[in-house]
Amino acid sequence: MELAYSKLTDDQLAAPQRIYYLSGPEEADKKALVAKLKAALNVDEEGFDYTPLDGREIDLAQLIAFANTPPVLADRRFVLLRHAQRLSGKSATELGNLPDFVCLVVWPESDGETAGAKTLLANIAQTAKKIGLLVKFEPLAGPTLEKRLIEVAKQSGKELQPAVAKRLMELLDGRADLCQAELHKLILYVGERPRIASDDLLACVTPTKEARVFALVDAISAGDPARALARLSEIWAASSKPEEALKTLGLIARQYRLLYQARMLREQGVRLSRLDGGADELPKETNLADLVKRQPFLAGKLENQAARLNANKLLTSFGLISTADKALKGLAPGVNEREILERLTLELAINSG
Repeated sequence: MELAYSKLTDDQLAAPQRIYYLSGPEEADKKALVAKLKAALNVDEEGFDYTPLDGREIDLAQLIAFANTPPVLADRRFVLLRHAQRLSGKSATELGNLPDFVCLVVWPESDGETAGAKTLLANIAQTAKKIGLLVKFEPLAGPTLEKRLIEVAKQSGKELQPAVAKRLMELLDGRADLCQAELHKLILYVGERPRIASDDLLACVTPTKEARVFALVDAISAGDPARALARLSEIWAASSKPEEALKTLGLIARQYRLLYQARMLREQGVRLSRLDGGADELPKETNLADLVKRQPFLAGKLENQAARLNANKLLTSFGLISTADKALKGLAPGVNEREILERLTLELAINSG
């Protein structure tokens, strides 16, 4: 049987299958499914009947041997195979004869690195469809993630408006695992109140560094030195370790590469909200199409930022970033990490004005 995770009910998990094959990219939902199966089987990770395995360290024959080992205390043995794409072996036929006392979860992190690995995974997936369940995990991004957050809040008796859900996603760089974790914190934080408000996000949610840098570049591109320095101070307050300065600069450079792509598309008359994820002219790394697909709510802000920066301003900005990089590495004058980043922030903001 094959089923989307979003369609899987608690009743269907009450009596777990002999084998599950996890297909798709969404790691947060895979972790949630594994947790539900453990709870349904009443298996403790520290107990005798939980067997975590790594496909990089065992082969198919060993997997089958573990799966055929009877449980000690629980009614069923829970076997979790991570990195299944690295599992070696030729035929998955024996997995079709798994005993009823086992629940095997096959969790590949990719589609397989070799032709043989891909074939083996495909065979295991077919076996799961025949005697168990192949669970498909769709990416949690954009409207799909927004809908999930609103539904989770509703299940806990809380109202989460779409605008607040979008803001939560923006603060956490659109990362599904962080958004869901922070939402559970918010549900606890608001207590008896029926609604999660924007002010609750300010009080309870810690933005990712990527989100903080996006806000920094937004202030810079607006030519607002005071606001830009305030955003930089927030980044510095979160972590003032010297090595963090280079990471911050790297994220600033990444943001400007995205803005360069946005400006190029703007000059071609392409709207980011209608951008095809497979735009061939965009670079594979730091790809604007991928970002907008994952965080469509950023499209308008990116277009506004790109509108303020023509090609000459962008080229000047890249030169300033390069100089700051040399200063942080001791190859150009600079007092300390904070002074270098503050000077860069002011120079970029003035250049954008």
